[in-house]
Amino acid sequence: MQSVQASLVAVKAVATRTLDEGNGHTKVGTYHAQGSGVIIDSYGTIVTNTHIITDAQHIFVTLSDGTVLEAKIVYSSDADFSFIKIDPPYPLTPITWADSSQAPVGTPIIALTNTEDGSQNILNGQITDLTEGISSNNVELIELNLNLIPGDSGGPVVIGLLSVLAVAIIIYDFMMLNVNKLAPRGLFDEVIRKLESRDFGAAQTLCRKEHNTIISKIVLSGLERRNPLDNAAREVMENTARVELTNLWQNINYLSDIVAVAPLLGLLGTVLGMIQAFHAVPLQAASVKTTLLAAGISKAMVTTASGLIVAIPALIAYSYFRGQVQLVTNMIEIYSTDIIKAIQNR
Repeated sequence: MQSVQASLVAVKAVATRTLDEGNGHTKVGTYHAQGSGVIIDSYGTIVTNTHIITDAQHIFVTLSDGTVLEAKIVYSSDADFSFIKIDPPYPLTPITWADSSQAPVGTPIIALTNTEDGSQNILNGQITDLTEGISSNNVELIELNLNLIPGDSGGPVVIGLLSVLAVAIIIYDFMMLNVNKLAPRGLFDEVIRKLESRDFGAAQTLCRKEHNTIISKIVLSGLERRNPLDNAAREVMENTARVELTNLWQNINYLSDIVAVAPLLGLLGTVLGMIQAFHAVPLQAASVKTTLLAAGISKAMVTTASGLIVAIPALIAYSYFRGQVQLVTNMIEIYSTDIIKAIQNR
């Protein structure tokens, strides 16, 4: 990596242009374009992009040690690469060339670029195409897919965590929100028989064995407070049923929260990504503005798509579990009435 950094330079072009503002008015301004270049020999020959130096009156090259030298154009190609030349005060470190035949499509790459403040930026990407015979120069070009707009506002990361949480809740609910597990009909019938026969000890023993069911919790709470002289058992059983059902509703409400939050996070990531993309575009040459803008917008839209990908399955799961909880609620209300009557039967 250090040898590559020593061969990387920053290229800055300065151009004076006259713009037509309409109504016979013109404006003369100085415009700057900035990019990167690579040293290809120790005598100061550098390859860079043509769009950076197009129409430039002055070209400045900043070496890795901070030395700034003026360059002149040696050769420009319509394939968007050009050679420029500087007169270095010492031998430079040229880049080490690789064999493109050993880098097929899909090969991961790391690209070093110079940022506006002079620092170097590391971008990840991959080779997407190998094209031969470009223009009349018969040049082989390697097409790269790079992360041109660094940073993604953390949207996909947060949404990814939400997706993991949603999957965990869905798996848990599929395991737990089972009518036969929470309110089994067989257990209810057996408990009622024991209560009606006044065999409260056997009913308690049975409920302790099936302590994970809502029916068992209701029965045990009522038997612990059973008193023929007051309605304490009834109130305790009603409160127990209310608490257990509230917990079921609260558990599926987490999915509802994810359904609401995921698209909003996606939208936030898109807005921040768009701001980031439009901020980067004005600093670039006209020929690359469209590419940068498209790359930035495409990346920003990924967060919205990610949010919807999480929210839609979560909404479907929430609708299903809501029906299950409602079914359990209806059955518990029916069972509770019969259990309370059986326990308070004098």
